[in-house]
Order: sequence, then structure tokens, then C-alpha cells
Amino acid sequence: MLLLVLAVAACGGHKRANGSNAPRVTVVSQGPLAPGLLTQTQLRQVPGLSTATVTSLQETAVFKDPDPRGPCGGKVSSISLNDAVGIAIKAETIRAGAELMTRLPPGGAKKYLDARMANATPGCPEYQTVTAQHVTQRVLLVRIVRLHKEFEQALAVISAIKIRSSVRAAAQIEVRHGDMLAKTIIFTNDPMDDVAVRGIASLMGRDLAVLDR
Repeated sequence: MLLLVLAVAACGGHKRANGSNAPRVTVVSQGPLAPGLLTQTQLRQVPGLSTATVTSLQETAVFKDPDPRGPCGGKVSSISLNDAVGIAIKAETIRAGAELMTRLPPGGAKKYLDARMANATPGCPEYQTVTAQHVTQRVLLVRIVRLHKEFEQALAVISAIKIRSSVRAAAQIEVRHGDMLAKTIIFTNDPMDDVAVRGIASLMGRDLAVLDR
């Protein structure tokens, strides 16, 4: 389901079954694409995120997804992080979060998001996959958040993730501008409100548009 797998309590340990560490996402928050990242000031404007803080990904356990899926479980390609920046997001109301901003080869961002959107069907059945820690999880698309028509291309979905007896919610927001793609993932105990999701998406889109000027 996710480009990123953030290690939270329900995910278990941070190592593979063979004892080696799972591949971590360690992109920095500085560079030419950095102005496209969300800031603490921006996030605190979003309803429910008044305590949000932004930190380095190096301070948070963020892992690459070994089995990338669309919102309804269809296989999708992972995206390159060769030209990328990222941040970790924290707040009292969320369990973990992160944003990645990446520039892809011509047509790559559209192709990726086209595949994700084609696999987003309301009411689709639950699917099963395995995390970077080799833990089985079941994923159910709860809803697709309708976004304002202000983006070149965007997708926002809320999913329920079940691991053993634990259930958490994940909001995944993706916004494309040309060949640049911004992707934010936030884990919460309860599904995030649509107003908050739209607020984050709008900020992401605004940052991408400014970056491309």
C-alpha cells in the first residue's frame, strides 16, 4: 500500500526475519527540492495538528515498502528516491508521519499516480500484504477523500491497517505537479478528518507550484 512503512507499536521490531535491518529511507531535508516540503508553521494551520513538529527522517524509523500496492491492493511500482527530500512529522494527535518530495524522469510521476488512481475503487475488498519487518498486515480502503480541483493531479485515501489484534488508520496524500511528486503519510488511531486531509493536500500543492516557478 505505502511507499513508506513507518515503524509504530503495532508493527513489531525493526529487523528482518534473518536479523538484518530493513532498508530505511534516509533522504535529507536540504537541497533544491526542500522548499517543496511542508513546514511546522504550515502544518499547525491544519485542524487537529496544532502541535505538529517537523524533524529529520534520520530521527524516525522509516522503511521502504517491500510490497508496494495501490489503495485496493493492486501491485504498483515504487518510485525512485534518487532526487528526493523528506521530513518526519509528529503531533499529539498522530502516531507517526512523513512527507517525501521527489523529482522523477519525464512522465514518471504521472505514470505512477495514474496507476495508483486506477486502483482506487470505493468499496473494494480488504487485501493482505507484508511489512518491511516481515509482519503480515490486512489493509482496507475506508474512503477516498474528495479534493478540491486545484491540482494538476492528486489522490488522498484513508485506510485501516490491521496487524494481529491492533488496528490503526493511515491517511495517504499524493500530489503531482509536472514531474514532481509529493507524498505524505500519517498514521493515527482514528481516521483523519477530511477537512484536515484537504488542508494538508492544499499546502502540498501550493508548495509544489511555488517550487516550479
